[in-house]
Amino acid sequence: MALSNDRWIRLVTDCITELCKYNVKIILSPEDTVFIEAENIKVGGYWDDTDENELIFACATGKSIEKWGPIFAHEFCHFIQWIEKEQIWYDFRTISVDDIYNICNNKPITEKRLLFCLNVCRDIELDCERRTVDLLKKYKIPIKISDYIRGANAYIHFYNHIKQYRRWYPPKKMPYARKGLLKASSPRFFKSYDNIPVKMVKAYEKYYPVKRKSNLL
Repeated sequence: MALSNDRWIRLVTDCITELCKYNVKIILSPEDTVFIEAENIKVGGYWDDTDENELIFACATGKSIEKWGPIFAHEFCHFIQWIEKEQIWYDFRTISVDDIYNICNNKPITEKRLLFCLNVCRDIELDCERRTVDLLKKYKIPIKISDYIRGANAYIHFYNHIKQYRRWYPPKKMPYARKGLLKASSPRFFKSYDNIPVKMVKAYEKYYPVKRKSNLL
């Protein structure tokens, strides 16, 4: 346990040091969630680069570091995406708060815009999760990487499910925390994320049942 904590502390310390170089506002909440006011949702952590003059990195630390550490690493990798600014980052920046609100509250939106927004969100999360796995390996964090990837796949494909579900997951009911969904997921990254695998489709329908028709223009 001590060795595990030492490695986590090293990762967290190095990441915070890097964040500080860019004058990022760091929020480490003692609760088990942090609130994103603009989107009206509670999450384990987030990275916000919408305002270049007030970059924000936030992570809830109300649980053991083994629980919040992977979320911390994930959000740090979004920060790295901001630094490198590849095309997927520029695509993501075109998605507005109104787009997210309309999608997750089943408000009218064109199918073309819906698919663009969710596919970009899915793909930027995939890129981030790949980076996160590399970061965890770099610091030799003693966790089962295959289990982490199962959770990552459950989270990434959730963006495909939103196309019909049209809402965000309920508080504390994250896809990567659903046992049935993790069991149906793969311990390796998929070659393609265009469609949800059949086994996972059934799990999403169980945990996040579609109760209304998608409101499309």
